Amino acid sequence: KVVAFLEAMLRSNVQWPKSVQMQIIDIGAHEGGFIDTLNDALGNIFPHNEGSESDGWSLLMNDYINILSFEPTPSSFEILNQRIYSRRHQELSTQHKNIKLVRTAISNQTNKDGFIHCLPIDQFGQASSQFASLSSHTISLAAIPYPTEVWSLDDYLEERKHFEWSDSDATSNAVAVNTLLKIDVEGFDPLVLQGARKFLTGYLDRNTTPQKFWHPPKYILFEYNQAWTVACDSSVFRLETVVDELSNSGYQSYLLGSERMLRLDGTCWSDEYEFWEWSNVVAIQENEDDLNRGAGPNSQTI
Repeated sequence: KVVAFLEAMLRSNVQWPKSVQMQIIDIGAHEGGFIDTLNDALGNIFPHNEGSESDGWSLLMNDYINILSFEPTPSSFEILNQRIYSRRHQELSTQHKNIKLVRTAISNQTNKDGFIHCLPIDQFGQASSQFASLSSHTISLAAIPYPTEVWSLDDYLEERKHFEWSDSDATSNAVAVNTLLKIDVEGFDPLVLQGARKFLTGYLDRNTTPQKFWHPPKYILFEYNQAWTVACDSSVFRLETVVDELSNSGYQSYLLGSERMLRLDGTCWSDEYEFWEWSNVVAIQENEDDLNRGAGPNSQTI
């Protein structure tokens, strides 16, 4: 489902072999699973060497897509960094640095002296990167706190302008118009969105924010599941309230299905959609029509 959505989005925004037209903010990068999914989608669109794993990576590593990835968990970040670093040296364009990795947690408030909580590495005989939370009560009494900077996305984009792709990069003169904000943070997704209100509505401080982030993201992809009820106050943060807030910010929200995108906002909402099961939700700017939403008002075949 996610690959199908990404393919439709990328076909609208990436034109091989032209300059970059997409940038992605990957919140909760873990060990790089979303980048792998993006690679699969790109490989399906541009299968220059059919069956080759480098189909999508050749695009990712050649500045056609800028990626800013956040992952706070030490073990996950180490694996992610090693994977991207090794990829850069396998590809021909090792000098390009269009993928930025940041070991930082993103939430609704900034706390530079914050913590994340992870299970011990040996508890399941594997890296603890799969089990991390901003709150100890949402994971386990055995969780170990790790000092980690916690930022709202608004604060980070406004204060950390040195993470803009530098003037020496091939993409420095091309301001990417289309941005995908991807969120996968084990139930804290509503808090990340709450901390990105200025970004979503175009009110970031232009005196400090990199120009590439002046425009709100055209696409938002986040998870909805039972973990919301543990990580957040479910009386405040429900799918309905999040969809309403996104609608007020100019987004139409859709539930990703195996064949269709089911519209959630406005008069399309039904209480049946508040089912608390694992799902992917995509929000698209209301003026964004590149994905050809189809004939029906409530769904889109992709």
